[in-house]
Amino acid sequence: MAKTKRISMTIPTELSVQLDRLSTALKVSRSSLITEMLSENVSTLIEVLNLSISSAEVSSKDAPTLSRNPDKVRSYLDSLKSAIDSKKSLLDAEYTDLVSQLEGARNDH
Repeated sequence: MAKTKRISMTIPTELSVQLDRLSTALKVSRSSLITEMLSENVSTLIEVLNLSISSAEVSSKDAPTLSRNPDKVRSYLDSLKSAIDSKKSLLDAEYTDLVSQLEGARNDH
């Protein structure tokens, strides 16, 4: 069993009701449900964060302070999503070009 740590979260009442409904329907604990929902997504965000922000920036006194404002949090996450989408579009274009080149080379033989 993985090592765990108990934390406290403040979430909107409606979200709590929805999580309870899901966990009851799936017959799993809320903690297990939230852990599974967050695991892969948080890892991906950490990778993007590590690629886009240096550790010096994160530890800087000028770094943004913790915020409970949902609009600010949503804005930060939207910025990360935009960065991910931008990189994905670039990689998709490079992939398409590479496949076209390979298909062209195959047809030349």
